[in-house]
Amino acid sequence: MSAPLLELNALTTWYPIRSGLWSRTTGYVEALTDMNLTVHEGETVGIVGESGCGKTTLGRTIVGLEKPRAGTMSFHSKPLPGGIRPAAIQRQIQMIFQDPAAALNPRLSILDLLTEALVYHRLLNEPREQAAARLLSDVGLDADALHRYPFEFSGGQRQRINVARALALKPSLIICDEAVSALDVSVQAQVLNLLMDLKEKYNLSYLFITHDINVVRFIADRIVVMHQGRVVEEGPTESVITTPAHPYTRTLIAAVPTLGASPATPPAGGMA
Repeated sequence: MSAPLLELNALTTWYPIRSGLWSRTTGYVEALTDMNLTVHEGETVGIVGESGCGKTTLGRTIVGLEKPRAGTMSFHSKPLPGGIRPAAIQRQIQMIFQDPAAALNPRLSILDLLTEALVYHRLLNEPREQAAARLLSDVGLDADALHRYPFEFSGGQRQRINVARALALKPSLIICDEAVSALDVSVQAQVLNLLMDLKEKYNLSYLFITHDINVVRFIADRIVVMHQGRVVEEGPTESVITTPAHPYTRTLIAAVPTLGASPATPPAGGMA
């Protein structure tokens, strides 16, 4: 087993409920509670669960978009602060979002989108066009896309551009938040194959957040099943899918559509 890249210990992220004239905090929504997770170098970990289980909050907390209420995070065995963090650390963790169109500024050309982070971090040591063209080549797009705008591309092409943008700062860990769920099935397969090729080429680690068991079975080395903000089961992908131990995991797997099969009846104690 390779060295731990990311480690979470008792990570807790709650959202405040505010009400009244002065917007006082009257309670909390427990999005993540006592979350423990390890991602090793070169590993793809799939995070699965129904909508609202805390998957996206987990990704946003790791990348620094949400500040944890309690617990600790470490990256390369060094403390990973929540919220604002040093640029050198932030560059190592990137995120690919679910909606490929909403993630791209429609007013910027592809050239600007792919190089804005390099310019901001002062890492551009070659002509912008050359750096951007190399990133496009990595994701299977031609350099003639550089001076076009996001609306001129299909959903699959836009997601490839998002992947290229995530690669720009040469991260160690990429968090994929439902990165293929908005795409057609045939395009999903192409993007998943691309992500696997890039993993081998650049020794990447992925935290792959999805509700689709078939997708996570294809790409993940290990599965973590979340329910109501907590981990209920984890283990090697095939082991968890073929011999699930927790009733909730069995419910998720039973709900996977099978050609010609009648709807499955959820087991007792499963998802409401």
